[in-house]
Amino acid sequence: MLYKFIRKPTVAIQYKGKTLKRLLDQRWTGHLATVNVVVKSFPNIYTLLTKVENTQGHGAEVRVKATGLLRAISQRSFRFLAQSVQKVLSLFEPPNRLLQAENMDLFTAVTLVNSVSECVQKLRTENEFTAL
Repeated sequence: MLYKFIRKPTVAIQYKGKTLKRLLDQRWTGHLATVNVVVKSFPNIYTLLTKVENTQGHGAEVRVKATGLLRAISQRSFRFLAQSVQKVLSLFEPPNRLLQAENMDLFTAVTLVNSVSECVQKLRTENEFTAL
């Protein structure tokens, strides 16, 4: 929803953050790129939504959508989930790239998967949860 909203010509012209990427269901790397942009550009996204919400020049429908998106991203859970997803997908990115190599053998692939699995399990500790 955020991607489609920011791509509207009347909204896009006001956006000063990094370009959001469109999510594709089958591309994990695309999800990581999108989450990275949302986390890094959060202040710009927040400012844009606030500006659109309060600008009479935008139609009522656009302003209502901006209000809804602003409420959604203002929730503490949004930032927490964005940072959590960013961390998990960042762990998967190197093995994802390596597993697609032509010279990948089964033993190395299993070792990579086990290593990532251990890293994800470590994320479930109290210290990691608090750090997020």
